[in-house]
Amino acid sequence: MDKKIVIKVENLVTKLKNKIIHNNLNLYVYENEILTIFGPSGEGKSLLLKIIVGLLPFYKGKVIVLGKEINKLTKKELYKLRRKINYVFQNDTLFDEYKVWENVMFYYLEHDLLKPEEAKKLALKYLKLVNLENHINYYPKELSGGQRKRVSIARTLSLNPEVLLFDEPTSGLDPINAKNIYNLILNLKKNGKTCIVVSHNIHEALKIADRIAFLYKGKIVFTGTPSEFKSSNIPIIRSFLE
Repeated sequence: MDKKIVIKVENLVTKLKNKIIHNNLNLYVYENEILTIFGPSGEGKSLLLKIIVGLLPFYKGKVIVLGKEINKLTKKELYKLRRKINYVFQNDTLFDEYKVWENVMFYYLEHDLLKPEEAKKLALKYLKLVNLENHINYYPKELSGGQRKRVSIARTLSLNPEVLLFDEPTSGLDPINAKNIYNLILNLKKNGKTCIVVSHNIHEALKIADRIAFLYKGKIVFTGTPSEFKSSNIPIIRSFLE
Protein backbone atom coordinates (compact mmCIF):
# COMPACT_ATOMS: atom_id res chain seq x y z
CA MET A 1 0.00 0.00 0.00
CA ASP A 2 1.37 3.39 -1.01
CA LYS A 3 2.10 5.85 1.75
CA LYS A 4 -0.02 8.99 1.87
CA ILE A 5 1.89 12.19 1.17
CA VAL A 6 0.83 14.99 3.54
CA ILE A 7 3.39 17.61 2.46
CA LYS A 8 4.76 18.09 -1.03
CA VAL A 9 7.38 20.74 -1.86
CA GLU A 10 8.09 21.01 -5.59
CA ASN A 11 10.80 23.11 -7.26
CA LEU A 12 10.80 25.61 -4.40
CA VAL A 13 12.79 28.78 -4.95
CA THR A 14 13.21 31.14 -2.02
CA LYS A 15 14.98 34.48 -2.08
CA LEU A 16 16.09 36.71 0.78
CA LYS A 17 17.37 40.15 -0.30
CA ASN A 18 17.98 38.78 -3.81
CA LYS A 19 20.04 35.88 -2.46
CA ILE A 20 18.70 32.47 -3.46
CA ILE A 21 18.28 30.26 -0.38
CA HIS A 22 16.31 27.34 -1.83
CA ASN A 23 17.01 26.50 -5.46
CA ASN A 24 14.43 24.13 -6.99
CA LEU A 25 14.13 22.22 -3.73
CA ASN A 26 11.94 19.11 -3.68
CA LEU A 27 10.70 17.27 -0.60
CA TYR A 28 7.90 14.85 0.29
CA VAL A 29 6.65 14.06 3.78
CA TYR A 30 4.56 10.98 4.45
CA GLU A 31 1.72 10.57 6.90
CA ASN A 32 2.68 9.37 10.39
CA GLU A 33 6.44 9.57 9.94
CA ILE A 34 9.21 11.48 11.64
CA LEU A 35 11.29 13.24 9.02
CA THR A 36 14.45 14.87 10.32
CA ILE A 37 16.11 17.62 8.30
CA PHE A 38 19.87 17.97 8.70
CA GLY A 39 22.28 20.32 7.00
CA PRO A 40 24.98 22.91 7.69
CA SER A 41 24.02 26.15 9.43
CA GLY A 42 22.61 28.88 7.22
CA GLU A 43 21.18 26.56 4.57
CA GLY A 44 17.55 27.59 5.19
CA LYS A 45 16.24 24.67 7.24
CA SER A 46 14.21 26.83 9.63
CA LEU A 47 13.10 28.98 6.71
CA LEU A 48 11.77 25.87 4.98
CA LEU A 49 9.58 25.03 7.99
CA LYS A 50 8.16 28.55 8.07
CA ILE A 51 7.34 28.35 4.37
CA ILE A 52 5.60 24.99 4.82
CA VAL A 53 3.37 26.38 7.57
CA GLY A 54 2.64 29.53 5.55
CA LEU A 55 4.48 32.01 7.77
CA LEU A 56 6.73 33.27 4.98
CA PRO A 57 6.24 33.72 1.20
CA PHE A 58 8.40 32.10 -1.47
CA TYR A 59 9.48 33.12 -4.97
CA LYS A 60 8.59 30.10 -7.14
CA GLY A 61 7.42 26.51 -6.90
CA LYS A 62 4.62 24.66 -5.12
CA VAL A 63 4.04 23.88 -1.47
CA ILE A 64 1.08 21.57 -0.94
CA VAL A 65 0.07 20.83 2.66
CA LEU A 66 -2.71 18.33 3.41
CA GLY A 67 -3.92 18.73 -0.15
CA LYS A 68 -3.93 22.55 -0.10
CA GLU A 69 -1.57 24.69 -2.19
CA ILE A 70 -0.69 27.22 0.48
CA ASN A 71 0.13 30.25 -1.66
CA LYS A 72 -3.34 30.05 -3.20
CA LEU A 73 -5.19 30.12 0.12
CA THR A 74 -6.98 33.14 1.52
CA LYS A 75 -5.95 34.35 4.98
CA LYS A 76 -9.02 32.66 6.42
CA GLU A 77 -8.24 29.35 4.67
CA LEU A 78 -4.60 29.51 5.77
CA TYR A 79 -5.64 30.20 9.34
CA LYS A 80 -7.91 27.15 9.22
CA LEU A 81 -5.10 25.00 7.80
CA ARG A 82 -2.80 26.04 10.63
CA ARG A 83 -5.11 24.28 13.06
CA LYS A 84 -4.00 21.05 11.35
CA ILE A 85 -0.30 21.85 10.94
CA ASN A 86 1.48 23.63 13.75
CA TYR A 87 4.94 25.05 14.23
CA VAL A 88 6.94 24.74 17.45
CA PHE A 89 9.35 27.65 17.46
CA GLN A 90 13.01 27.31 18.37
CA ASN A 91 12.40 29.74 21.24
CA ASP A 92 9.53 28.86 23.55
CA THR A 93 7.48 32.07 22.86
CA LEU A 94 5.58 31.76 26.13
CA PHE A 95 3.71 34.68 27.68
CA ASP A 96 5.49 35.46 30.94
CA GLU A 97 2.46 37.19 32.50
CA TYR A 98 0.29 34.07 32.20
CA LYS A 99 0.48 30.86 34.19
CA VAL A 100 1.50 27.61 32.52
CA TRP A 101 -2.08 26.40 32.06
CA GLU A 102 -3.09 29.76 30.56
CA ASN A 103 -0.20 29.53 28.09
CA VAL A 104 -1.24 26.02 27.08
CA MET A 105 -4.86 27.04 26.51
CA PHE A 106 -4.15 30.54 25.21
CA TYR A 107 -6.00 30.04 21.90
CA TYR A 108 -9.17 28.91 23.62
CA LEU A 109 -9.07 31.65 26.24
CA GLU A 110 -8.24 34.40 23.73
CA HIS A 111 -11.21 33.45 21.55
CA ASP A 112 -13.59 32.79 24.46
CA LEU A 113 -14.05 29.18 23.35
CA LEU A 114 -13.83 27.78 26.87
CA LYS A 115 -14.53 29.03 30.35
CA PRO A 116 -11.37 29.33 32.50
CA GLU A 117 -12.27 26.36 34.72
CA GLU A 118 -12.87 24.17 31.62
CA ALA A 119 -9.63 25.37 30.02
CA LYS A 120 -7.61 24.61 33.13
CA LYS A 121 -9.01 21.10 33.31
CA LEU A 122 -8.12 20.48 29.66
CA ALA A 123 -4.67 22.02 30.12
CA LEU A 124 -3.93 19.35 32.72
CA LYS A 125 -4.50 16.66 30.08
CA TYR A 126 -1.86 18.16 27.76
CA LEU A 127 0.58 18.93 30.55
CA LYS A 128 0.44 15.27 31.59
CA LEU A 129 1.63 14.35 28.10
CA VAL A 130 4.79 16.37 28.67
CA ASN A 131 5.16 15.37 32.35
CA LEU A 132 4.46 18.85 33.69
CA GLU A 133 1.08 18.38 35.36
CA ASN A 134 2.60 19.45 38.70
CA HIS A 135 3.60 22.80 37.21
CA ILE A 136 0.14 23.87 36.06
CA ASN A 137 0.07 27.01 38.24
CA TYR A 138 3.68 28.06 37.70
CA TYR A 139 4.73 31.09 35.67
CA PRO A 140 7.22 30.62 32.80
CA LYS A 141 9.96 32.46 34.71
CA GLU A 142 9.80 29.69 37.34
CA LEU A 143 10.58 26.97 34.78
CA SER A 144 13.82 25.62 33.36
CA GLY A 145 14.58 25.87 29.65
CA GLY A 146 13.54 22.27 29.07
CA GLN A 147 10.29 22.75 30.93
CA ARG A 148 9.46 25.88 28.91
CA LYS A 149 10.03 23.89 25.70
CA ARG A 150 7.64 21.22 26.93
CA VAL A 151 4.98 23.82 27.76
CA SER A 152 5.30 25.12 24.18
CA ILE A 153 4.77 21.61 22.87
CA ALA A 154 1.74 21.14 25.15
CA ARG A 155 0.27 24.36 23.78
CA THR A 156 0.74 23.07 20.24
CA LEU A 157 -0.84 19.73 21.16
CA SER A 158 -3.88 21.51 22.58
CA LEU A 159 -4.83 22.44 19.01
CA ASN A 160 -4.73 18.73 18.07
CA PRO A 161 -2.74 19.23 14.83
CA GLU A 162 -2.13 16.41 12.38
CA VAL A 163 1.37 17.64 11.55
CA LEU A 164 3.94 19.20 13.88
CA LEU A 165 7.04 21.09 12.78
CA PHE A 166 9.88 21.30 15.32
CA ASP A 167 12.65 23.84 14.84
CA GLU A 168 15.72 22.80 16.85
CA PRO A 169 13.55 21.48 19.73
CA THR A 170 16.54 20.71 21.96
CA SER A 171 18.78 23.74 21.38
CA GLY A 172 20.28 24.93 24.65
CA LEU A 173 19.08 21.88 26.59
CA ASP A 174 21.19 19.46 28.59
CA PRO A 175 21.43 15.84 27.33
CA ILE A 176 18.73 14.52 29.68
CA ASN A 177 16.16 17.16 28.71
CA ALA A 178 17.08 16.73 25.05
CA LYS A 179 16.45 13.00 25.27
CA ASN A 180 13.08 13.64 26.95
CA ILE A 181 12.01 15.96 24.13
CA TYR A 182 12.92 13.38 21.48
CA ASN A 183 11.08 10.65 23.36
CA LEU A 184 8.05 12.93 23.41
CA ILE A 185 8.27 13.40 19.63
CA LEU A 186 8.51 9.64 19.21
CA ASN A 187 5.35 9.21 21.31
CA LEU A 188 3.54 11.76 19.13
CA LYS A 189 4.30 9.60 16.12
CA LYS A 190 3.01 6.52 17.96
CA ASN A 191 -0.23 8.47 18.48
CA GLY A 192 -0.65 9.07 14.77
CA LYS A 193 1.06 12.45 14.31
CA THR A 194 3.38 13.42 11.48
CA CYS A 195 6.51 15.26 12.64
CA ILE A 196 9.23 17.21 10.85
CA VAL A 197 12.26 17.95 12.98
CA VAL A 198 15.05 20.38 12.10
CA SER A 199 17.98 19.45 14.30
CA HIS A 200 21.72 19.59 14.89
CA ASN A 201 21.43 16.88 17.54
CA ILE A 202 22.48 14.06 15.25
CA HIS A 203 22.76 11.34 17.89
CA GLU A 204 19.24 11.66 19.34
CA ALA A 205 17.52 12.65 16.10
CA LEU A 206 18.80 9.57 14.27
CA LYS A 207 17.27 7.35 16.96
CA ILE A 208 13.70 8.52 16.31
CA ALA A 209 13.71 9.41 12.60
CA ASP A 210 12.00 7.28 9.97
CA ARG A 211 13.74 9.24 7.24
CA ILE A 212 16.48 11.84 6.95
CA ALA A 213 16.54 14.72 4.48
CA PHE A 214 19.80 16.63 4.00
CA LEU A 215 19.67 20.24 2.84
CA TYR A 216 22.77 21.62 1.12
CA LYS A 217 23.33 24.46 -1.31
CA GLY A 218 19.63 25.10 -1.76
CA LYS A 219 18.56 21.52 -2.48
CA ILE A 220 17.68 18.32 -0.70
CA VAL A 221 20.70 16.25 -1.73
CA PHE A 222 19.70 13.11 0.19
CA THR A 223 16.61 11.40 1.55
CA GLY A 224 16.67 7.98 3.14
CA THR A 225 16.59 5.95 6.32
CA PRO A 226 18.98 6.66 9.20
CA SER A 227 21.09 3.62 8.26
CA GLU A 228 21.27 4.78 4.62
CA PHE A 229 22.23 8.23 5.86
CA LYS A 230 25.04 6.92 8.05
CA SER A 231 26.44 4.86 5.17
CA SER A 232 26.10 7.60 2.54
CA ASN A 233 29.19 8.41 0.47
CA ILE A 234 28.10 11.99 -0.27
CA PRO A 235 31.12 14.08 0.82
CA ILE A 236 29.17 16.78 2.69
CA ILE A 237 27.27 14.12 4.65
CA ARG A 238 30.51 12.31 5.50
CA SER A 239 31.92 15.61 6.78
CA PHE A 240 28.71 16.29 8.71
CA LEU A 241 28.92 12.92 10.46
CA GLU A 242 32.59 13.15 11.40
